[in-house]
Amino acid sequence: MPHVNVYFLSAIAGCIAVVWEVIQQWRRSHKDSVEDIVHHALVSITDELGAIKTELAIIRTKVDPMWTGWNASITNSSSVLHHPEPSRARIDYLLDSLQDGSVTSEEVTELRGHLEIIMNWEFGQEAPYMIFQGEQSAAATMLSALDVVYPENEDGLSDPPAGGSEEAGTGLPG
Repeated sequence: MPHVNVYFLSAIAGCIAVVWEVIQQWRRSHKDSVEDIVHHALVSITDELGAIKTELAIIRTKVDPMWTGWNASITNSSSVLHHPEPSRARIDYLLDSLQDGSVTSEEVTELRGHLEIIMNWEFGQEAPYMIFQGEQSAAATMLSALDVVYPENEDGLSDPPAGGSEEAGTGLPG
């Protein structure tokens, strides 16, 4: 009986060795195929990323002048609306925050409220702070720019754009 077990175990070991060798040969023969597939996939992905990069460059070329225009509108309106009058200190702070890109959603919403008051003010009408002639058009211009750059979300808050540019002088993208 022990003699049969040795032959049986030897046969099983031989079969395992043959199967192992077949598996190794299969892996070696398919390794090139897998590497080829991965290589072709990476080349395709790289080509697609190149095309996307080109499209983004074209879009940026078209969008940059628009952002520059909105930035100029905000900067010009801000300079008109900025006053050393003590009752306007909060508005000045909000305008400064808008200019340096540190403005929060709540602050943009608050600034909108002040701009609405200024825009709708008429000479002789009482207001919570001093409003000067000619500021109505600057407030209207800034409100228009804010509508584009800081659109209101479903909560009624204005979401500042992500990122921003120190070159631009506001939180506007780039």
